[in-house]
Amino acid sequence: MREVIDYFEKAFSKKAKGFSLLRKPQKIYLENTNLFYLIEQEKGFTIEKGSIRETFFLNQLGSLKKLYYSDKADFMDSEGRLFEVGGKKKKTSSGDIFLVVDDIIVGFRKRIPLWLFGFLY
Repeated sequence: MREVIDYFEKAFSKKAKGFSLLRKPQKIYLENTNLFYLIEQEKGFTIEKGSIRETFFLNQLGSLKKLYYSDKADFMDSEGRLFEVGGKKKKTSSGDIFLVVDDIIVGFRKRIPLWLFGFLY
């Protein structure tokens, strides 16, 4: 595991220039949210809570559906539904996006509690 962490460190420590900017991924999702905490502990990286939320959502819903990157939201499923993942204060200006929200217990309309996706796996 230490080698994997070293690869991450090398990948993010260099400044991308020219065409390498196009090849550099905008986001990297790990298979398991617990790996974020291992990397944080080993290398001292600060892990954003949003990355953990998005990884959890991707892993849970991704076990049942194909998910894709979208310009309008965080994810789009194979049927074209859009999902934005965030904290309880997260809002969207578009009515066709489902908000997958952390730190809430009950959903309403297109606001879905993030924890509910844990039952899909």
